[in-house]
Amino acid sequence: MSEYLTSSQAARLLGVSRSTFLNWQSSGKLAEYGVHPIQTLGGQYRYRRDEIEELLRMLTAGGHPEGVPRSNGRPAGPVPDEPDPGEPDPEGDDAADSL
Repeated sequence: MSEYLTSSQAARLLGVSRSTFLNWQSSGKLAEYGVHPIQTLGGQYRYRRDEIEELLRMLTAGGHPEGVPRSNGRPAGPVPDEPDPGEPDPEGDDAADSL
């Protein structure tokens, strides 16, 4: 029989705050990655330890794979290729100066 965890225990295992974990739950991120809670008769949610551990393995295997929730609740995605505002234009084309 599987061991079940409270949201606080699951969050602690993942290394995030309980509020972050609950945000992942309400946004559907946990379900996207195979974490499906059960609801007790008292209305509380319990999470299977093996599903939480599998999510932890996904998070730690390659950092934060694209689409996997991070601690801020946003999916990790590719870093946009934008110049740093303090950096000079590499092409030397300052369109903003011509205005």
